Amino acid sequence: MGKVFVFFQSLIKKKIFWVILVVVVFGGWYFASAAIKANKIEYVIEEAKMGNISQTVSVTGAVTTSEKIDLNFKTTGTLTEISVKEDDEVKTGQILARLDDRAARAQVAQAQASLSSAASNLNKILAGASSEDIQISEETVNNTKTAYENAKRDYEALAAKLDKDIEGYEKAVTSAETSLTDSQRNLENAKIYYSQAVTNAKSSAITSMETNLLLGDIVLNNINYNLSIVRSGITADQQKIYAADAARMSAVNESSSAKTTINLAKTTDTSADVHLALDKTISTLNTTLTALSHLLSAVSSASASSTTELATIETVKTNVKADQASAATALSAVQSSEQSLLNAENNYQTQVDTYQAAVNTANNTLTTAKTNFSTAVASKDVQLASSKASVDNALGSYNLAKAQRDYKTAAPRTVDVSYYRAQVAQASASLQYYKSQLDDYVLKAPTDGKITFVNYSVGEQISLTKAVISMLGKNKFYVEVDIPESDIAKVKVENIVTITLDAYPDDVKFNGRVILIYPAETVIQDVVYYKVKVEMDESTYEVKTGMTANCDILTASRENVLTVPYRALQEDEDGGQFVKILVDGKPIEKDVEVGLRGDEGEIEVISGLSVGDKVIILEKKP
Repeated sequence: MGKVFVFFQSLIKKKIFWVILVVVVFGGWYFASAAIKANKIEYVIEEAKMGNISQTVSVTGAVTTSEKIDLNFKTTGTLTEISVKEDDEVKTGQILARLDDRAARAQVAQAQASLSSAASNLNKILAGASSEDIQISEETVNNTKTAYENAKRDYEALAAKLDKDIEGYEKAVTSAETSLTDSQRNLENAKIYYSQAVTNAKSSAITSMETNLLLGDIVLNNINYNLSIVRSGITADQQKIYAADAARMSAVNESSSAKTTINLAKTTDTSADVHLALDKTISTLNTTLTALSHLLSAVSSASASSTTELATIETVKTNVKADQASAATALSAVQSSEQSLLNAENNYQTQVDTYQAAVNTANNTLTTAKTNFSTAVASKDVQLASSKASVDNALGSYNLAKAQRDYKTAAPRTVDVSYYRAQVAQASASLQYYKSQLDDYVLKAPTDGKITFVNYSVGEQISLTKAVISMLGKNKFYVEVDIPESDIAKVKVENIVTITLDAYPDDVKFNGRVILIYPAETVIQDVVYYKVKVEMDESTYEVKTGMTANCDILTASRENVLTVPYRALQEDEDGGQFVKILVDGKPIEKDVEVGLRGDEGEIEVISGLSVGDKVIILEKKP
């Protein structure tokens, strides 16, 4: 041991020892770190962020021109004038039709009356209030003050009453809960108590059956014995003898079956099996009595040829009668035990039903008490809010009355005069507005063109869904495109369209909108398409028919919504959607509800995530 110690002392003094030790330690650390890193999963993440998202359908079509323009009024009404017919040439601004504008003119008249009223009010404030008017204001102040004080008292009384009612309802709930608990306990006690009576009755019935079947077996043995005596030395009716023996054998079989059923009833301890055993035992004893009756009849009708034979007959008759008495007693005992069981079962059910009814009544009482309490609590705030609103309204009326009185007794203020002058100006502006509304009852040509259809006659009621007049405009360009059925559901009339033409660089943009979606489909190379017409806005660039037009139809957009990359979205077995987020370095699944899918690979998240959540879009496994 000493030599080893000296060896190590000399070894650690050598430089090579420390070099080797450092290499071993560093190598162990390097390989351990590499092993850990090799087993680590790398996650590529992006944060959930707020942003704008849009969805477009991109298609290519050709420029066309001379498209029909459907014209209609801005409001419904009855046509009173149509100034053009089909094939008429019209100029921009030309009047084409008129609606019945009497209602509009009535609004103008009403606006005129409002202007007159505003002017009258201005003159009134400049003149000041009369003494009679001031007296009325004083009375109004007194009346509204009284109403306000009454409303406050009513509010305080209502609050006290509601608190008292709620307290009473709460006590009723507590009382009903106690009553229900007591009723449930009484029910369980009744079940235990009266079920014991049923158990005792079943036990007594089984004992009675076993005892009286044993007596029955003795009687059956006696019948067999007496039959052997009759057969050996008495001349009797053989048919009756046969009947007695047959009944005896049947009773023996029934006795065996009854005993089996009794043993089953003892095992299962069910009322059904006990009643079945009772039925079989009673049947056995009845069959035994039948056998005794046949035997007694056979012996009673037998003739004696000697004094000895006569004595034998009398002895057998005596024995049979004694057995009849025993069997009848056994039958009565079993029937009595059956009745006792029935009485116990009926009494159990009657008592349980009675206590259950008490439980039901207590439960209903508790439900009613809880409903009353909940209703009182829920309605308290509503009633108090209504009463408080009455107080506030009364106070407002009181303050208004005082303000009106003070206003009437004060000299006109410059600001008040300015206000009424403003009312006059506002009424004047309204009058001008309604006068301008009369223009909506006149239909004018929006551009130069030709009338193609006139769809109504004078006197007809127009519809906003059916054009009144259709025309062909001049120098108007359109683009017709074919939308595949996979995208057509996204496209709607009035969708904004950005258009580029192959004839111009890509940075030259034309604006447009969807004006028509044709209902009929078009099949192109076994693919279903739907034709859509896009109206191009006017442009300074020269556009020609037949030019190839590339259309980006904006079908949907969302602003300032939460978005994540679409590739982060996953689906579970039930069809639900979720993403994985990184929390403390560990992936956690989060159920999400998503909305619009954008063109840039993002998708809207309606619920399930928050801004800044680190969403896993890729897992790099070792």
